[in-house]
Amino acid sequence: MPFPSKQLGIYLLALWAAQVGAHAGPQEKTHDARGRYLELCARCHGPEGAGDGTAELPQPARSFKDGGFSYGNTRTAILRTITFGIPGTPMPSHAGAIPEVELAALADYVISLGPERKAVSVSETILQITDRAQIVRGFLPPIIEGAPQRTRGLLVGLTSGASFEYRVDDVRFIAVRQGDFVQRRDWTERGGKPLLPLGKPTLICAKGDPGPGFVAVHESPRGVKREPLHSQLKRTWTAGHRAGLVYWLEGENGAVMAKVHEEPRVADTSAGAGFVRVLRLEAGATRCVLEFNTSYLTQGCGDPTGIMETRGEGSQAHASSRVQNDGLQRLVILRGPASMRVQPQSLQLTMEPGQIAELEVLMVTALDSGEDILPSLLEQTR
Repeated sequence: MPFPSKQLGIYLLALWAAQVGAHAGPQEKTHDARGRYLELCARCHGPEGAGDGTAELPQPARSFKDGGFSYGNTRTAILRTITFGIPGTPMPSHAGAIPEVELAALADYVISLGPERKAVSVSETILQITDRAQIVRGFLPPIIEGAPQRTRGLLVGLTSGASFEYRVDDVRFIAVRQGDFVQRRDWTERGGKPLLPLGKPTLICAKGDPGPGFVAVHESPRGVKREPLHSQLKRTWTAGHRAGLVYWLEGENGAVMAKVHEEPRVADTSAGAGFVRVLRLEAGATRCVLEFNTSYLTQGCGDPTGIMETRGEGSQAHASSRVQNDGLQRLVILRGPASMRVQPQSLQLTMEPGQIAELEVLMVTALDSGEDILPSLLEQTR
């Protein structure tokens, strides 16, 4: 039976394409892609992709040879970058100017310049906490609807299964989570895709948008001025089961009021599981009065149902109990130097130049048994 004219045309076109493809071998295709690379990319990234091009840039271009694909190393991500560029950087868009088939070949060539890639499955993007604490930084999505996203977020994952969420553009404690740690979705797609915290939040501070962690209090004959301090992250650390962060408290004029070493921990008590933030403060060159924000400890609670204080040589502890809106009991213990002053939503420290002060801020959620458990809790957590 003769072919209908339309089917015959399609058949002949396909046969011609196959014959042309057979003559254009891999070497010729690679040669064409390399030509495009030298034309479009080498000026910045160098002729062999080592990031040593002749263009003068604010910072060196990525080295493909070292695997420097900052926006993702998958073929899809690289093709997207080549096609649409990176806004706010010298990387231009080539959409519409270069045929799509050539851009695809160029993406394959760029990949070939880098180290051997291992295919990454979704399961491999999940960071598991085993016998060591881990810290991950990256873009964090809103923790609840209506909360802001965090372009500079940080997660501290402990071997207990607890993780602590911070913003670190201006260090602030955001939440406590429990469960699996985090999925690095940027390992399978373009860089910059939000981290996916896997733990379920057990505490969210101020609906995911807490105020400054520290305030400087300035007293004068004209009154009292409260200056929010900027918490500048300096570094993070891990050591076995432990992890933490170091940040400096900076005033409006940039002066360092104090240096803070913070370590979040899990607390296991007879009243129930809780968490504690251990802070070591080293004052700067001038005397200062600092207020530490503790409002997250009382949010969603009524007035205190019990208060107990103890004092030792150069130290003190303040314990309180409250009933949460859900009927559970909120137990809080604040430990610090003898000069510590506990206020409804903060604690205040007066620090001399170079003085070191240590704070422990413990929170436990427990069943409301009606018994006064503060004395035993103070004893257990001493």
